[in-house]
Amino acid sequence: MYGLSRIAASFNIYGFRFSIRGPANAVDGIIHDFAFFEDSTAAVQVTVELIDDDPPHDGLPTSDATVYTPRNVVYRSGNRRFIDYHGRAMGVVDGDNFKLYSRDMNLLYEAAYL
Repeated sequence: MYGLSRIAASFNIYGFRFSIRGPANAVDGIIHDFAFFEDSTAAVQVTVELIDDDPPHDGLPTSDATVYTPRNVVYRSGNRRFIDYHGRAMGVVDGDNFKLYSRDMNLLYEAAYL
């Protein structure tokens, strides 16, 4: 974590309730962008965690990708999805949990925003 402070916030966007937590310099932008929808009392449906660490590429399934875009490639293994941002970041979706790994704070913010 390299000494970065961590913060968390919860939101309710027209019934879609999620929380986000991670390094302050990545999450601050999300809090600012979605400030109108911030709701600390919302029962969370999805948890987004931004992690300042190298992407866990060794956890990728050994199958063909299921989705290819200019921004990322998606792999599926059972109910888990792995979103590879061309080696710069990795998102892991497991049920209602989304973990996004990258050392690039701007990429963490952008991927979380989108």
